[in-house]
Amino acid sequence: MAVIKTSNKEIIDQLQAKLTLQIGKRFTQQEIVDLCIEFAQENFEELINRASNIPRLTPQLADQILKEIDELAEVPYDLSLSSASEIDKDIYSL
Repeated sequence: MAVIKTSNKEIIDQLQAKLTLQIGKRFTQQEIVDLCIEFAQENFEELINRASNIPRLTPQLADQILKEIDELAEVPYDLSLSSASEIDKDIYSL
């Protein structure tokens, strides 16, 4: 069995304590790591989102962007104004 070093030792200790309190069974740290790996596999998209530094365009975010575009369609464009919203920052890395 390989040894895995982690900087999150305290978090594993906290998970171990919480699981023991909630379930009433003491899990080894290896069992906790195995459970976390299984959970990551089952929730792979969320893992990608957390691991990625680049914002991802989800269907919900695309719908939100399109809705805002529709709402602003009739607003005259003024070059002297800066209106970088959170969505602009995500899209253009502002």
